[in-house]
Amino acid sequence: GSLRYNASNKDEQTKWEFSAKNGIDAYNKGELKGEKKANVDNLVSALDKHKQSYIGDLNNIGFSYDNFKQLMIGAYAGETTFGTLGLVSSKDVVGQLQVTRKTLKDMWKIPNTPFGPNVAKSLKSSTNKTLKELKALTNTQLRTLLLNNDEFNFMAGAMIMINKLQSRKMKLQ
Repeated sequence: GSLRYNASNKDEQTKWEFSAKNGIDAYNKGELKGEKKANVDNLVSALDKHKQSYIGDLNNIGFSYDNFKQLMIGAYAGETTFGTLGLVSSKDVVGQLQVTRKTLKDMWKIPNTPFGPNVAKSLKSSTNKTLKELKALTNTQLRTLLLNNDEFNFMAGAMIMINKLQSRKMKLQ
């Protein structure tokens, strides 16, 4: 089963899982075209660019980078049909991966979340802000950044997913 990223109720979860699976299949079969293909290429490029930021966290939980990429492609399909649906939800969750600002801010407060020095360096390269500056942003400023900076949105989504994977692993032990 998927981690359901943001999906809330049972009906939404079922639709999300269906979209995620179909999106992964379409990507793997080379069936994505136009805007969807370009958007997924941007996601994969951002993940690859910042791979060193979170590869240690993935290794620590026994999750391969290739599987993680597939999981993120599925999340992208499930959340916004690869960025082709609205980038602001009715609950004001924003951007390519529909990042929840509260979740992101809550993660910044927890020790051992995937926001170490490598992530801080990657965030600086994609936002020109230090992690301390990012943490100090108001909700409005963070919303604007998540909505207008796809690379940051992809990284934030990746960090949230890694945190979900870590939590899931801890529950299984």
